[in-house]
Amino acid sequence: MPKARLIGKIFSNLGYKIAAIGLAALVWYIVQGEEILEVNSRLDVKVEVASGFAARDMNIASRDVTLRGPRALVGTLQGKPLLAVIRVPADKTGSLRYRLDKEFIPRWDNRIKLTIHDPYVNIVIEEKLTKKLPVRPMLLGEVDAALMVEEAKATPDEIEISGAKSDVQKLTELGTEPIDISGLKASKTMASSIARASLPDINLAAKEVSVSLKLGPKKVTKEFQVVPLEITNSDKVSAARPASVSVTISAPQDLIDKVTSKVLRAHVNAGGLGPGRYELPVTASAPEGVSIQMIGPKTVGVEIYNQKKLK
Repeated sequence: MPKARLIGKIFSNLGYKIAAIGLAALVWYIVQGEEILEVNSRLDVKVEVASGFAARDMNIASRDVTLRGPRALVGTLQGKPLLAVIRVPADKTGSLRYRLDKEFIPRWDNRIKLTIHDPYVNIVIEEKLTKKLPVRPMLLGEVDAALMVEEAKATPDEIEISGAKSDVQKLTELGTEPIDISGLKASKTMASSIARASLPDINLAAKEVSVSLKLGPKKVTKEFQVVPLEITNSDKVSAARPASVSVTISAPQDLIDKVTSKVLRAHVNAGGLGPGRYELPVTASAPEGVSIQMIGPKTVGVEIYNQKKLK
């Protein structure tokens, strides 16, 4: 009986009770909507340019902002960075200056007041340049004392980059993040990323590379000051200035002791050249197991005379 009485009380005047709940919800919504909230946030600035152009050192920047408006609107933005997009038309290049405002923020609600601290943005728009650069593995530390790194090769060994012309032109290579090889005892292949810290704002076709490290017995170096130059692939009388070069080699200790200047060859290729004076590169060769480290000078002057060699 008490249970039936309780249920009766709950459902009595049900319409009034539902109306009261609805009215309370409406009042709460109005109060929330009218309450003014002010919060600090961050505005990320992204620059979009026409095809064939790039923004130098200014793809994404940030500004501190203050938002003020109804709690129901501002509350949903609290703790979330905003994004302003500056679209630069194709007919505008060089140094540009923009004043940030809510017009750059997509779908902005004008009921929210926006204050941008330091609202001005300076942009430099240039032609876009694309080229390929070699990748150099950056090694940190020393391998096992009895070994040395014979080869460090990145795959891919070249990566295409693109960006503002003045930024791309000054780059000659890409380096990997430092690879720790301390105490390494065997050849190994490992993954590495391209180091971005010292790079300008450019796009990379690939950000990861595979680095193959080839280890071999530790070698010592030895320099031969006088290695006579040979002029090859020419049937004419010719002379080189200087007539000899220095050659630095590397090899394991037991092998390098057996190498003499007589087994080294230094030459310039004069194939297809007529009488005249030329500046030609020097190449050198050594026995198996011996590596050429340095040739000095790398080029020599060669004079070819209008006279055939005696057979």
